[in-house]
Amino acid sequence: MIGLYPGIGLSDVDEFRLITTTVTAVSAAVGVSVAIFGEPVEVAAIAATWAVSFLSVPGVRSLARTFASRMPWWGVPTVMLGAGNAGSAMLERLREDEHSSARPVAVLDDDPTLHGTSIHGVPIVGPLDQAERLARAGVRVAVVAMPSRSATELWASCRRMQRTSPRSSSCPNW
Repeated sequence: MIGLYPGIGLSDVDEFRLITTTVTAVSAAVGVSVAIFGEPVEVAAIAATWAVSFLSVPGVRSLARTFASRMPWWGVPTVMLGAGNAGSAMLERLREDEHSSARPVAVLDDDPTLHGTSIHGVPIVGPLDQAERLARAGVRVAVVAMPSRSATELWASCRRMQRTSPRSSSCPNW
């Protein structure tokens, strides 16, 4: 809960660290609450509850993610900036990775011959200057995959999207 959701961009190590922190904090809060307001409880019982939670929560999360990732509603709506080889490879990886919280919903590219087509089932909906429109429509994450573009050009595309959802767009930090 503490930083675990939506989970996009978390490495396995970061996720495990956050799970450990959350399980420990909840167990401590339960222990303190019981000590103050409830019946006496053995410390061993609280420690056992912590251990069971510590061991089961990562597995349950992984199992839930495996099943939920197959559902169309799973993940954070994500736009890919770039439809070239890098964009195609990144889209394929995002769509196949059940542990990714990103749900690619659109691709933006300045090549007008690509508009109206799709890559790996994700539609190419228009040029990069449409990022702000997609952000207003609820797309909260942008993945930049245009290695041939200058940092200035890429940053301009990211800024357009961030105008509408400044706290939720993921773009490189140059």
